[in-house]
Amino acid sequence: MTNLRIEQVSYDDQLILTTEQLAEFYETTVNTIKVNFNNNKSKFEEGKHYYLLKGAQLKEFKNKVKNLYLVGKNANQLYLWTKRGASRHAKMLGTDRAWDVYDELEETYFATRKAIETDDKALLADKRLKIMERNAVTKRAQLMYKIAMETNDQREREKLLIKASNELVGNEEKENLSSIELPELPYYGNFYMATTIADMVHFTNGAFTIGKIANQHRLKPLYGTENEYCKIIIRDGTKYTLYKEKGKDTIIGLLASEGYI
Repeated sequence: MTNLRIEQVSYDDQLILTTEQLAEFYETTVNTIKVNFNNNKSKFEEGKHYYLLKGAQLKEFKNKVKNLYLVGKNANQLYLWTKRGASRHAKMLGTDRAWDVYDELEETYFATRKAIETDDKALLADKRLKIMERNAVTKRAQLMYKIAMETNDQREREKLLIKASNELVGNEEKENLSSIELPELPYYGNFYMATTIADMVHFTNGAFTIGKIANQHRLKPLYGTENEYCKIIIRDGTKYTLYKEKGKDTIIGLLASEGYI
């Protein structure tokens, strides 16, 4: 792979890349970068993963950069992606090309200025080794996540997701796996609230106990909002658990075996 040779450009004392540069390096389209960002805005933090320049800030940046191609002549706003932002985009794209390019960006473009300015080869070599090790961990976790998503058994899926999470422990670019939205499972049956299940078995004020049992026996999804037993929804800021037929039957069985009914 040809080494990337890019003039370093910084903003707010952070090295940055434009959306067009990310799309070019990751061999994708500008629209794909934009769509991925818009669909996952909650996972990006301005000032940490990106900067959005408008008005006076954009004008000042245009006057600062030497390469005018970085900013469209008529652009009225500009997204600048930091190292963490570029990493997050690589994760969302999930292609080998994106990961390979991000590895190279870390080793070259985002290399510490100290190592570059002092031409410290030992420091650069050590940094590259740490980068390779960290990215290898992230790639392993990503592979586990993909395998988990192809696993039909919910329990096995959650075990793999836990392993993926453990792989990422200590990684400064750790993804919050608990916030990952899993694909919606096909289900055509009825849903039941805990109060409804309690009424069905004549268990007065049993909704709290049902919730406790569901937590104790891990019937609720560890990741995402749905599994084979129930589905989590949020209405007006309040979280509700809707139990599927299998969840209802399992809970009734547990209530009986534990002497509640």
